[in-house]
Amino acid sequence: MAQLNVYVLALFVSGGLLCVLTLRLFWKQGLIKYLPVLFLGLLLSGVGGVFIALGLGLLDYQIIPRDRTLATVYFTQTSDKSFSVQVKMSSGSQSSLTLQGDHWQVDAKTLSGDRRLPFDIQPLARLESFYVYSRSQKMQSVEIQRVPVGDRRFPVSLDTWQWLKKAPGLRALLNFEVTRTVRQPMLDKTVYRISMSNQGLAAEQTHGIPLTGPVK
Repeated sequence: MAQLNVYVLALFVSGGLLCVLTLRLFWKQGLIKYLPVLFLGLLLSGVGGVFIALGLGLLDYQIIPRDRTLATVYFTQTSDKSFSVQVKMSSGSQSSLTLQGDHWQVDAKTLSGDRRLPFDIQPLARLESFYVYSRSQKMQSVEIQRVPVGDRRFPVSLDTWQWLKKAPGLRALLNFEVTRTVRQPMLDKTVYRISMSNQGLAAEQTHGIPLTGPVK
């Protein structure tokens, strides 16, 4: 988590410095007489704002820990095909939601540095959504419902992963991946460990205790 804070701080400092530089240009040169300076200042201010937005977007991600565990998920059945689900991230944050169905999957976005980089970037990950499968006996079909994992601190449009992926040239420096667990049954009083494996995101049923404390 400390390394992630360094990334966020670096983007904040870069954006703040550009904004300060813009204010100095406005103060020294004047706004009306030097239109080119005004445009340059607005450009620098815009770039600084983008850096700050990227830093804010990273707050929804977490460093993939050494044991590669991203979250623990606890299922409690409340009625037929309805489950109360608690998700505890390895970063310590918790969320609660309700899923209705027979089976589930969860996906995640990952961001890591390319091996060709001269420095190391610790991989980041964010759980995105649960995919819930419910079989209808009458229709002989399977319905799929997508449920976001917890609440985002910032709007969905503020997604650093998407912004960086679309940036020219960064595709050669950073690795962008979306990975999903295999389908798992929804059972009462079961605990799953969500982790990153060499094959991608994995969900392993384990023994655990219900999450305690306030759920945000």
